[in-house]
Amino acid sequence: MKHFRFPFPQARVSDVIYNAANQSFEATVTLYENNTTVKHACTVPAPITMSFKDATHRLIAQARRQQKTPSGLRARMAPLHPAPRPEPEFNPVRILRRWSHSGFLRRRIA
Repeated sequence: MKHFRFPFPQARVSDVIYNAANQSFEATVTLYENNTTVKHACTVPAPITMSFKDATHRLIAQARRQQKTPSGLRARMAPLHPAPRPEPEFNPVRILRRWSHSGFLRRRIA
């Protein structure tokens, strides 16, 4: 049997709370797929006696269903690829002019 290790989890459940008014578990479920991160707000109606493991599995299943439908509350993050920044030019004349206009050099010379 061949095992494949993922570099990070495919789903993460955070901020799990039990809403007693609605009798449901609520959480933010983050799904990782194809270098994108998608967060879903999920609610699962269940009694408070349900185990945390079962509630977590149902919350993840609901997030996967929400991902397939266009409706639903979600937040998507694009992969982080920082734009290359240009190297600043070293121009000593410009630096001295900027210092002289700010009064930095005038105070030290006088």
